[in-house]
Amino acid sequence: YHKGFLSHGVHADSRSIRAARPTSLAPGGIGTAAGSALARIGRTAVLTGIKCEVGIPGDMAPRAGRLEVGVHLTPLCSSRFSLGPSPPEAFALAEFLRRVVAGAKLFDPDALCIAE
Repeated sequence: YHKGFLSHGVHADSRSIRAARPTSLAPGGIGTAAGSALARIGRTAVLTGIKCEVGIPGDMAPRAGRLEVGVHLTPLCSSRFSLGPSPPEAFALAEFLRRVVAGAKLFDPDALCIAE
């Protein structure tokens, strides 16, 4: 399927091979979240929300905060998904994203510690 488009130097949506899809980022949108944003890349949209909680650090890292990632796949994502319990893909994607964020060292977990 894609070979035909590539041989003509275009993507399936008629963009040139070197052209990026239109991208936008709109902060806010979820009033109950500590932070949120709606990202759009072409016709793909991803809504993110951040929730903060105070908790007790684990024994293995008593001075570090903890990052938990949750993914919700609803019927808006695909007709394959339904409301209710998260499908296995959601757990796999959440673990992948957690590893990406942790591996990229986007923040220092020790900086999340409020008090010793």
